[in-house]
Amino acid sequence: MRHGILFFVLVALLMVTAACAQAGPTVGAPTKPPVPTEAPTQAPSPTPVLSPTPVPTPAGPSLEQGQALVQSQCSTCHGLDRVERASKTEAEWRSTVQRMMAKGAQLNDAELEAVVAYLTATYGK
Repeated sequence: MRHGILFFVLVALLMVTAACAQAGPTVGAPTKPPVPTEAPTQAPSPTPVLSPTPVPTPAGPSLEQGQALVQSQCSTCHGLDRVERASKTEAEWRSTVQRMMAKGAQLNDAELEAVVAYLTATYGK
């Protein structure tokens, strides 16, 4: 009689297993991600590398010259902390320096370029 019950349980277990296999995965059961049928035709493009703040070329104004001019010219009317707190684009720095020249800052065109290059590289947006 024990063998009969055991046989019945095994048959029932096989039937349940077969029925589950035909029904598919149950809710919450882990599934395998779909396998792509085609390989990508093109490799992904590399991420562009952005260079740090542009440094003037030897033909252009030097940052050291611009720094020296900012220290000598800008500090005569206001503290350098005002310059250090600002964050401006090149166009905004150019406009600011030109406004300061209109108020009396003594800079020629080459010095203007050196100051704008220094301010943009050091305190630019």
